[in-house]
Formats: sequence, C-alpha cells, structure tokens
Amino acid sequence: MSDRSHTSLHAAGGASAALALCVCAVLALLCPRHAVAADTDVAADRSVPVFDNRLPERLVAIKPHVAIGLSSILHNYSSQVSGLSDVMTSPGCLMRAGVDVEFAIRRSLVLCTGMSFAIENSKYSMTMVGTNTESVSTVYASNHFYDIAVPVYLSFRFNMAPRVQWNIDLGAYVSFGTGGTLHTSGYASGENSLGQSVVTQMDYGRPYFNDDMPLVNGVKSTDYGPRVATGVRFNDHYAFNLVFGVSAPNLAVNHNVLDIKYRNLNLAFEFGYVF
Repeated sequence: MSDRSHTSLHAAGGASAALALCVCAVLALLCPRHAVAADTDVAADRSVPVFDNRLPERLVAIKPHVAIGLSSILHNYSSQVSGLSDVMTSPGCLMRAGVDVEFAIRRSLVLCTGMSFAIENSKYSMTMVGTNTESVSTVYASNHFYDIAVPVYLSFRFNMAPRVQWNIDLGAYVSFGTGGTLHTSGYASGENSLGQSVVTQMDYGRPYFNDDMPLVNGVKSTDYGPRVATGVRFNDHYAFNLVFGVSAPNLAVNHNVLDIKYRNLNLAFEFGYVF
C-alpha cells in the first residue's frame, strides 16, 4: 500500500474520531440540562403544599356530570297512623345528570353552582290491624318523581399527589318537583256479614306532588337542604364524588288530618369531566 493511501486512512480515522468527540460533547452538555429540568419539574410538583392558597390559573371551569345512587324517605308513619303494626321503607334508584360551574377563589377554594335533572324512586309498605283485630290491611306504595336541583357549595381542595386532589364540598341545594306518581297496591282481609273471610284488593295511582286526596299525606314540590360531598380529581379533569343530601323542611301536606313528617334522603356516586 502506498504512503498516500496510509495518509488517507489516517486522515479519515482522525475525522471520525473528531466527529465522535463532538457528538459526545454535545450529548454531555444537553443531557444534564434535561435531567436538571426533569428534576426541577418533579421538585416543583412535590413542593406544592397540601392546601395551596395561591391564586388560580383558571377562574371558571365547566363540569358536566352524571350520577347514580339511592333515594329514600324519612317519615314518622309509625307514630301517626292509627292501628299501624308494621312499616318498612326501602330505597330506590336515583339517576341524575347536569352541569356544574366552578368559580375559583384560590387553588384550594372554589365556589360552585349549577343545575341537574334527577329521577328518584323509593318504596314503603304499611300493615294496619283493625280495632276488632279481625281485619288486616296492607298497603304497598311506590314513589316515582322528577325534580330539578340547583346546588350552591364551597369546594375545599387538598393536593394529595402531583395532579391528584381530594375535595370536601359543603353547601346546600334547592330543588323543584316537575312531576311524578305514587302507585299504591293494597290488600284488606276480614269477615263479611255472614262470617266469611274476604280479601279486597285496590290498585291506583296518584300525583306525587301536591295531591289534594292523598293516601296518607301529600308532598310539597319545593325542597331544600344541606349538600355534602367528598371525592378525588385526577389530571385536573376527571372528578369522582360521593354526594349526600337531605331535606331540611317537612315536605308533608297533611290536610289537617295527621301530623306527618316527611323528608327526602339521597346518596349518589357522581362522575364529572372538567373543561
């Protein structure tokens, strides 16, 4: 091989070595910067306090939500209905959908309101014994009604991990009944004038709200009470809450016959997405 060939190979090897050194130098300069930047972001996330009282980045957020849960009633039938030997109340399905509007005061404190439409159900049964103890009546009632609710509450936000918050919501709601039915089935057993045992069945439906001829009591269409919720929020968008509400006023309409106390009670699991 000629001296010129050796010189060309030596020059090519030197150029390759120089290029490799340049690449290594550039990587050595860039990689620490990226590592420091990543470490800085993690440190910034970890440095956020549990209760962050700084001003928010966004002042208003919209959160559509859907919920499913249980609806029931609180009443005093056992002490007010004459001859009542047994009363049972069972919850029914609650379904709700609506939109919440969030106004941020601080990153840790948000004022919320909105509107939702709900379908609620509940059931109860009563057994009554006549004065001669020979007649027994059993009534099965099923409540099915619709309402529109407007909540107002404060949401306290606690940072549990990077982009994970735990919230506690305290406030109230007001709802307006839009319709519904009370479906009643009843069975009465006794003796006729000949001493024969007879059973009479009744089956009818009545308006749920403001009924002027109720079976036991009517129900007012306007309701309000405390609203309490707790849940978590992930990635600033996905919200999961457990929401509890109960009527503050007595909703019963008694028509000067009985002194019934009647309140709504509900518990729902709610999923929302924040825009």
